[in-house]
Amino acid sequence: MINQNTRQKLKNVFTFTNLLLVAVSAVRSQPQRSESSPQVRNGTYKSSLLGIELIAPVGWYSPTTDELAPAMKAGREDAKIATSGGNVRDEGILNFAVFKKPVGSTENSAFSLATTKQTSELHTAKMIADATREGFSRHPDYRILGGVSTERIADRDFAVLEMGIDSFPKQRVRIYMVREKEFLISFTLSYWDQDDLRVMLNTLHTIKFNRK
Repeated sequence: MINQNTRQKLKNVFTFTNLLLVAVSAVRSQPQRSESSPQVRNGTYKSSLLGIELIAPVGWYSPTTDELAPAMKAGREDAKIATSGGNVRDEGILNFAVFKKPVGSTENSAFSLATTKQTSELHTAKMIADATREGFSRHPDYRILGGVSTERIADRDFAVLEMGIDSFPKQRVRIYMVREKEFLISFTLSYWDQDDLRVMLNTLHTIKFNRK
């Protein structure tokens, strides 16, 4: 059983980056040109800090920081609602993001990787996912689809949460969370159809953890 003090702390642990791609994929502005992400080399994303690597979806679009800025602002507002106006922690980092189509395109699917450094080993991915689910169940624009489940990927246990968006009935958001050393790593899969979901799940299952 999680006490009230710990529960409140966990509600404020997750960051706007968990739903960043939700806001971006719903934007209706005109797409702009973007340079390729410097974090991807030969189709592979690598992070020496996190000790992970994965193969990016072939042909997907890498946005610039300027293109992501409006979504980051919108995501912060969503997180404030979900935490009942509580503090939104800014130390969350969006490490990697790709889109099926340029930012601003309609019915766009997106895959992101975000990290938050944790202050306690007691905060498991499952606990944080439960707190995230509870927080966003109060948000008027999101529908929680089932409970938090667990999936084994690359010898790690991921907590999995899925949501729908009332203003975009066909869109779904699936979040995979895993603790790796001192970090919580969140993979957000925002998708409009099952084909895009399969592409992103294939990407997620290419992940390798290199830290021992």
